Amino acid sequence: MNRRLILLFTLKHSIQLLVITLGLSLSNLVLAQTPTLPTCSGDSQSCFEQAVVKFNEYRENSIQNIIAKTQGYRLPSAPFALIHPKRTKLSALLIHGLNDSPYYLKDIAQILHDKGMNVITILLPGHGLTVEAMHTVKYEDWINETKWGLQLARMLGDEVVLGGFSTGGLLATLTAIENPDTRGLILFASAFEIKGPVGTGNRMAGLTCLSGKGETESDVAESPIKYRIRSHNSVCQLEKLISHMHSVIDKGGFWSRSSTVMKTLAKKVTTYHDVVPLKYP
Repeated sequence: MNRRLILLFTLKHSIQLLVITLGLSLSNLVLAQTPTLPTCSGDSQSCFEQAVVKFNEYRENSIQNIIAKTQGYRLPSAPFALIHPKRTKLSALLIHGLNDSPYYLKDIAQILHDKGMNVITILLPGHGLTVEAMHTVKYEDWINETKWGLQLARMLGDEVVLGGFSTGGLLATLTAIENPDTRGLILFASAFEIKGPVGTGNRMAGLTCLSGKGETESDVAESPIKYRIRSHNSVCQLEKLISHMHSVIDKGGFWSRSSTVMKTLAKKVTTYHDVVPLKYP
């Protein structure tokens, strides 16, 4: 089955949609087995109700953790959901970017909800707390959190759309490849590559894996929704996640057939990474 990649470029206060249909079959990829996740054995309405309860528990646990670790300062970073009174034809899982939080996805979540979708977000491990939490996080933690969110989204809608910004877009793409029943992708400046001279960004980013718990200040203003200090380990884990996705693609023979498409897509998307509005509130 052919899949669509829907690229959302947020420039100033407008959203442009570029729909690219790739004439490639994701279902033909040979992939590693995904760990078995809990499923709902009841009818669709029962599964929907269970999902709502599970998300509320997840959000409450996140809130309590944020309060404990930041005295409530980063509460705006908590995951949120926009859910209709019943199961919908489409549901959406939205995933935030590196050092970011679900707060950045509020506008697009509202748009999708207004279009009739049940929408949930997740807070990736290491985020929404303190930068120290990023020193020990692993990219596998982000993958597992995304799998949990996907399972919940499946209980909220007949089909699932995955969306993400930057690292979240990378996670959404990887998850879609591993789950060919995904209805579509909504990508914002997906981190398929890390910027660097003459295509050396990924290799240069890999050097951060040698610096342990190092930190670097960024020019981002201090706010409760994004880390101003960047953990070197977070960049290291992003580089590992990119390499992991490439290895998954290579195993399915997908990369060799579509490298030009994917590399062009990566460059086009990441071009807009620095101009997405990052103001709070």
